[in-house]
Amino acid sequence: MSSRPIQHLEPLPPHIATGSERVRQFAQYLGICGLILASMTVSQMLSSRPLITRWPILAGAGLLPLLAYLIATTVGHRSARSAAARHVPEPERPWTTAIQSCIARDRTTLSKAASERVWRSLLERADRPRVVADARIAADLAKAPDALLEPESIEPSQRGMVIVASLFAVLAGISLFDGGPSRWWNITIFVALAGFFAVRHPGVRNAFPGLRNTGRDLIAGPGWVAEAKRGTRWTIDDSLLLVQCQSATTKAGASPAIMVRLIGPPGVRDIQFASSKDPDFQLLWERWTTPRPRLEFDGGERGEATTAGRA
Repeated sequence: MSSRPIQHLEPLPPHIATGSERVRQFAQYLGICGLILASMTVSQMLSSRPLITRWPILAGAGLLPLLAYLIATTVGHRSARSAAARHVPEPERPWTTAIQSCIARDRTTLSKAASERVWRSLLERADRPRVVADARIAADLAKAPDALLEPESIEPSQRGMVIVASLFAVLAGISLFDGGPSRWWNITIFVALAGFFAVRHPGVRNAFPGLRNTGRDLIAGPGWVAEAKRGTRWTIDDSLLLVQCQSATTKAGASPAIMVRLIGPPGVRDIQFASSKDPDFQLLWERWTTPRPRLEFDGGERGEATTAGRA
């Protein structure tokens, strides 16, 4: 088993989605827009009213925040890449320099393989530890217990879910005051969609233990992380765990939202957490940095049993 150091702390650039992930995010938000427009279309058909009513105006007002988000993220991604390209290497911060280089080379693309090739170059570094983490969250990174840890299901957080849920809740409220037989269709669909996105927020999900089973595809064990559905595994021997903050600045006394990037032979996967104090992140951190790794553990049935026991 590798004798590489467990962790390395260094001021890192904020997290930037990979080029292929950026395309996927665009597709997700276009899908949300499509759900809204499809519901509006069905509503018009049920109401037997002219197609041009106040609903298209309301729909446009509801879609404006999503459009603004798409523009802001596109501009932000290009700005981050430009800043990375201008970055002057600092010998005392080798990992900052290496990550900036990856950001600069990872262009927005439909090819997931192209993005992964860029980030896998970090695995070739001779000084590669198990973890490279942003020094700003060092105080929240507890030392893993010197005990054999059981595999645990990991529930990521999903950014922006409250905003999307609120949008559908507003549309449901508008439908309540809209006359005609179509309003019950709108209310049912929008309330269902609002609930669907709301339960993906960690505050809501963790308040109701039964909701923790919604993902259940990520399992962390002593020295490895597995995707149960795909049967793929990242291990401390062949992969790198990169922990970055999601913004360049953090309010005093606040724990920043973080993104964990797994880089290894199975590919590149980003796992989002509300903060470095998130219980699920702590579970993942303890298992990846454990002094007693057990790579022979299976991440499938054992993780399922552990999840069932916690629920």
